[in-house]
Amino acid sequence: MDGTAESRPLRTSIWRVPHKVTLLATLNLPLTLRLGLVYTGASGGPLTYRVAGDANADGVGPDGFRLNDPAYVRRDANDLTLADPAEWPVLDSLIRSDACLERQRGQLVERNSCRLPWIHDTRARLTTV
Repeated sequence: MDGTAESRPLRTSIWRVPHKVTLLATLNLPLTLRLGLVYTGASGGPLTYRVAGDANADGVGPDGFRLNDPAYVRRDANDLTLADPAEWPVLDSLIRSDACLERQRGQLVERNSCRLPWIHDTRARLTTV
């Protein structure tokens, strides 16, 4: 946790969807048919990169199912020691490929500060008039 129960900083809700668009179109076709199309696009949900296990030794999470410890994003190859230092290029590539991780180098990932990709849903319906 970041702060006491009385004075925790506000963070992004897991349910927040800041951007959403819905488009609807209908078209009358021959033979008394009608085609309806609906497209919905929305920002992906917020997420927090977490560590498997109990990294902060608070007693929560050692079973691997209750992951509550945010991940630390390494600054560079010398920041922490990996079990296999040869894996650093792969980890660094992963960090560089995600703007959210890249801007949080050298710190714990803030809760819900990263986002999943946009969600796209397209539906069609053909009916008789």
